[in-house]
Amino acid sequence: MTPCHTFGETKMQTIANKIALFAALERFASARVLLIEQVIAAGYPTLEAARPAIMEWVSEKTGVAIKVQGTGRVVFDNDVTGSARQSLRDVMLMLEGQTRREAAAASPEVSRKAAPLTKAQREAVAALIAAFGGDRKAARSAV
Repeated sequence: MTPCHTFGETKMQTIANKIALFAALERFASARVLLIEQVIAAGYPTLEAARPAIMEWVSEKTGVAIKVQGTGRVVFDNDVTGSARQSLRDVMLMLEGQTRREAAAASPEVSRKAAPLTKAQREAVAALIAAFGGDRKAARSAV
């Protein structure tokens, strides 16, 4: 603040800044709905239908090429930083009406390692093995 500014001018500027910010946030909030409407109007009624075209757009924006793997899966080629994948994910989430946080909460990571069995579960497995003619004691130590 320069010495020639008064408190009133600074407060008025703060209010003006906040009004401009709120207007921008309102436009952003309605932009998601507008995006969805325009994607449908462009002839892409589902996310699955729109995904290839969105990948092409992301590829152009990020400079990351698209390739088709041997399995037929379409992926970004050499996306070292992950920027293309993240951009695609952001657009797809926006079309779904979700945020990253909501998406993460809806589908938490599943551990690649199986959780260890509880004592009750181990006993149930041992009982099943024994019921089918196995050695219960050996089954307990194996589980």
